[in-house]
Amino acid sequence: DLVAGTSLDRILDAEPLEPTRAARLQARAARAVHEAHLRGVLHRDLKPSNILVDADDRPWITDFGLARPITDPGAARLTIAGTTVGTPPYMPPEQVTGESLDARTDVYALGATLYECLVGRPPIPWGALPVMLHQVLHGTPRAVRAASPTVPAALEAIVATALAKAPERRYP
Repeated sequence: DLVAGTSLDRILDAEPLEPTRAARLQARAARAVHEAHLRGVLHRDLKPSNILVDADDRPWITDFGLARPITDPGAARLTIAGTTVGTPPYMPPEQVTGESLDARTDVYALGATLYECLVGRPPIPWGALPVMLHQVLHGTPRAVRAASPTVPAALEAIVATALAKAPERRYP
């Protein structure tokens, strides 16, 4: 479908979103991603530029170019040997290391996108690829409320759970 609207990353160019709007948009995006998971599809590249927001403030998930079946053992590995698949500031550690991927891979990316909606930048800063990948594996993002004190503690807790390094600590 043609979606009349703009990408979330363009909206975020202006400033972070108000927490209620950010939560509403990401809750709707999460429901859409959950539907993809129920149909056996893992996106693997969720980020603000792959979420379009229409005139009714509804998010639409786009760019399924890196998507793979969740049950596909090949989805857990790198698509091209030695190449990182995805966008580092939104990738969970298991996507960097080539370990097994599942729905919690996309949950991490949704959490990273929500973080950016609330703070105005991704949890892993843009930079040189090796530095970003090291941060994904070993870094800890600045707490949401430290960067944006008006964010409710419960919303910060949701982001922290979604961004857990260990997949088993994330939402299923």
